[in-house]
Formats: sequence, structure tokens, C-alpha cells
Amino acid sequence: MPWHALASEEVAGHFEVDPHLGLSESEACERLARYGPNRLLEERREPLWEVLLEEIREPMILLLLATGVLYALWGGLTDALTIFFVILALVGVEIFNERRAEKAIAALGKLAEPTASVCRGRNPLEISSEEIVPGDLILLRAGQRVPAGARIIRAFGLAADESALTGESAPVEKEADLLLPEATPLAERRNLVFAGTMITRGRGTAIAVATGIAAELGRVARMTRAVKPLRTPLQQAMNEMTRWMVWLAFGFSLAVPLFGWLLAGQSLRQMLLTGLSLVFATIPEEMPIIISMVLALGAYRLSKRRAIVRKLRAVETLGAVTVIAADKTGTLTENRMKGQPIPSGIDAPENIGSGRALQRCN
Repeated sequence: MPWHALASEEVAGHFEVDPHLGLSESEACERLARYGPNRLLEERREPLWEVLLEEIREPMILLLLATGVLYALWGGLTDALTIFFVILALVGVEIFNERRAEKAIAALGKLAEPTASVCRGRNPLEISSEEIVPGDLILLRAGQRVPAGARIIRAFGLAADESALTGESAPVEKEADLLLPEATPLAERRNLVFAGTMITRGRGTAIAVATGIAAELGRVARMTRAVKPLRTPLQQAMNEMTRWMVWLAFGFSLAVPLFGWLLAGQSLRQMLLTGLSLVFATIPEEMPIIISMVLALGAYRLSKRRAIVRKLRAVETLGAVTVIAADKTGTLTENRMKGQPIPSGIDAPENIGSGRALQRCN
């Protein structure tokens, strides 16, 4: 719903809230049960078997696993156990680092859980931002972070820093009595405040209209989670090298036993075991261990500098970065621009002159 196009009285009537009293505690509890807590979608924690399967699907691990199975069937048990130990060591290091990072991130999230000031039954309260519900009267003060999307009903010199959402570095002046066209761009909706933005000065009161994933910040979160992560340069190089090693290893493992069986008259079983030995000798099984240990040491050094690394491959990606493209507010961009149609009812020359007809793809 275009809340910026409605008067504050209409918004209050829609949510059945008195703009001076606020919601009652019973009504707030009922709406909390109906709309859910005011938080973004929590990332589902992968079970251990999914993490294990993801690590085993790496080409180098699959190659080692196939060799270990063949050794267990036709070769020596000691050699097979050695290969399986190498696989467990590689997977164990990755899982241990990822679980440790998840615990650290969860602990930081609890420490940084924000609170919000609301008015319920005419009484100002300090509650967790997760307990904000649509229709709550939010008390806005300088230095506080806005806990939910809200329509301003009273403002006294109010301004908000919305650079995290719109990329605009200058604080946006807010007005309560302003009515805007429905097609007004997000950055120009000066009668709204958005979740995740910061109040820079002044004070005011606003009615919460969007919480959780319904807020603009939730929409951004859904978009980012829909993006599938790409393989890192190291993973691509390892995949390419693995393909070459597979052809090389199987070439030796087939050619040498075939020549030994046909030309030297050796037993077929002995020649097959010899081929497996050649496969195992061709595959540098210590290389994945060395790479994992180097990345783990990099993650450990970053943790000493208060940087949490969830996945080891992120360390390699960070090390491969040579250029960072950012706009004037520090927002990371893709360095691509696209044209945006000018909404009807907005003065075109002024829009073009201010540079708002172009939207940066962040």
C-alpha cells in the first residue's frame, strides 16, 4: 500500500490505533502472534549431513573418495584407511571452521540486538525491536536506528540517514503533513522512515506500517538471498586441475596394467592393483590438506583482527580482490548503470538535472 500517499489520520484509521495513546498491550500481543516478530528471515542452519555432502561433492574429494573405495575393494586396507583419513581431515577442518563462525555470528547478534521506544497505552516503553508490530507508535530520537518501516505523524526537525538503503549520503528531511504521489521514488518519500536507517537529528512519532520481511530492508534481504554464490577462483582452478589429473591418472592406470598383462604376462589382478597405485601416486592428496590449512590460518589471522570468516573459501576470494568499486557513500556496486523511466507527475528537467533518472545497480 502507498503509505506515503495517505494522510497520517488515514494510516491511523487503517491500523485502528489512537495516534496519541498507541496500542494496548493485549492488542500488541495479538498482532505479534498474527504478523510474527519484526526480524528478517533467519538463515536456516544447514544440518551436518548437508554440510558434509557439500564438501564431499568437491571434485578433488570425489577423486580421492573413488580411489579409496577401489583400494578398499581390491587393494590394501591400510592404503584405503589412509585415503579416508585424508578425506575426513579435509572435511573436518571446513566443518569445524564454519560451525565456529556460526556460533560467533549468533553471539554477536544477541549482543547487538537493538531496542526501540514505543508508546503503548500512553506509556513510553523500551522494548526489543522484534516486538514491534504494525500499528505501533514508534518514538523517534536522534541517534536511534529505525526499527521498522513507519509513517511519520509528528516531526520536529526530524532528519534520517538513509544511505544504507538508497545510497544518498545527505540526511533526508522528514515532514509529517506531506502527501506525495503514489509513483514517488523511494529516496523521495519524506513522510516515511525505513527500517535500518538512522535518525540524525530531531524527534518525532511514527506509526509502524511494515515489519520484518514486509519492510524495504526485508525486500533487499530477499533479493540478496536469491543470488546463488559463484565458485571462487581457487575452486575453478582446482576443478580444472582435477579434470586434467583424472585423465592423466586413468591413462596411466589403464595403459600400464594393459601392457603388463598383454606383453609381460603378469596376472590381471596384480596389474589392476598396480594401476590403482599409479592413480594414488598421480593424485597429490596432500594438496587439498595444504590448501585447507593455509585458508584456515588466514581465517584465524582475520579473527585476530575481529573479522569472522564463515567459509574458508571466502578467505581466498578476499585475497583475489584487486579492485573494489564503491559509490560516494561506500556502497559496493557492480559498476553498471541503467536507465529508469521518469514517473508521471514528476518534473522531468529537475529529475534529470539532479541525476535521479539514473539508478545505480547496487
